[in-house]
Amino acid sequence: LYDVFIGSSITLIAAFGSYMVGRFFKNPFLRVFLGGLFPVLLNAIFIPLIIVFLIGDLGGMGAASSAYFFFFGSFLLTESVWIYALGTPLYFTLTKLKV
Repeated sequence: LYDVFIGSSITLIAAFGSYMVGRFFKNPFLRVFLGGLFPVLLNAIFIPLIIVFLIGDLGGMGAASSAYFFFFGSFLLTESVWIYALGTPLYFTLTKLKV
């Protein structure tokens, strides 16, 4: 339930940020780099908070912060791969096909 509302809100904010980058920047490489930062960073920061909150008590001794930073790194890596390694070639291919 938390992910439905909070995760959707984070996605909406990230999409709006990416949209605004596209409106203000005309350089395609800058558009891709800055536009991709919103979904990468917002998901990497906030989704691990939801996960750690839902897991609850992790046994103390900094386990919650360790879990958060593990998930943060994991989300940062995977989101970066999806956005930059796979999304960038797709973006440039579709812009070339658009006539």
